[in-house]
Amino acid sequence: MKQYLQVIDSAKSLIDEGERYIIFNDGKAIDTNTGEDVEITVNEAIDFRDYLHKTNSKLENEIEKNSRFKTLISIKKDIKLKIIHICDDEKYLNYQIDVAKRLNVNLSVVYSHVVNDAKIKLELLVHHKSIVNYREYQAFKENVDIVTSFYMLRYNQFSYKSFSECESSVNNNVNVYLLQEQIDFDALNVVINDSGKEQTSSINIYHLANDTKSNLNSYGIANKNSVLRFKNIGNISKGSIHSDLKQKAKGIILDQYSQIEADPVLIIDENDVMAGHGASIGAMNPDDLYYLMSRGLPRTEAEKLMIKAYILPFFNDYEESNLGKFILDNIKID
Repeated sequence: MKQYLQVIDSAKSLIDEGERYIIFNDGKAIDTNTGEDVEITVNEAIDFRDYLHKTNSKLENEIEKNSRFKTLISIKKDIKLKIIHICDDEKYLNYQIDVAKRLNVNLSVVYSHVVNDAKIKLELLVHHKSIVNYREYQAFKENVDIVTSFYMLRYNQFSYKSFSECESSVNNNVNVYLLQEQIDFDALNVVINDSGKEQTSSINIYHLANDTKSNLNSYGIANKNSVLRFKNIGNISKGSIHSDLKQKAKGIILDQYSQIEADPVLIIDENDVMAGHGASIGAMNPDDLYYLMSRGLPRTEAEKLMIKAYILPFFNDYEESNLGKFILDNIKID
């Protein structure tokens, strides 16, 4: 019990003063201060087939079959909300988040205390004319397969920022469905892999209506004989005129044996659109290292400083938060 209470205290230390929060332990909500602004229910799921006819992946079907319950988080008012997951026992976790129309929501989803093998499914539906700033932090200790799906209705603005520094093999899949017109989706995905294992990060964006925009930037760092794969797909369907799709991937390899693979794919079924992608992978710039070392910094400190500068876009207007400080203090590259 003492160790359990220490974990709870550690999770609560990531919450800022005045911030609303929900803490989950093995998939169950054990502490929250959201009041009536957020409703948490079990086994009252949204049927996403009403919005999109699609076949679930093998992983999604496995989670649906084996999860003991599904939790629905309904956000009803403007809110700054942090959701923290603690898990050391439950293998299958299944969540849905429903954001009502015309809201302004700042949402942080934190996987900082998941210490067992797990398979996680999270679905988020954003109703029309809402603005959502979504941040995600992953620090898995064991092997994890996770699939996150965003479903967006008309006139939404959605900012997605994800930071991952895990100690294990991770297969991270994100699906973004721009279901109706005039949706603006902006994404920044930062992954540090120094686990010595393989990690895959896949973000698939589907433009399914006209006048939709997406901008995806992926940044990766690999060290200590690790393998990092970016597998991103941008898809513009027939009839989605005036869509604008951009993707970029950049990677830094810090040793001789690590690998970063960037595999951007564009599938375009409409002519009146804009689309483009790019990728660059390489070692740390030796001139920049030399400059910092010539100012008295040891090589390891110079490298760490460059890495922090490299990932700084994730922390824009965020590094002074409790979670931002925690992440920066725990970057393990050396």
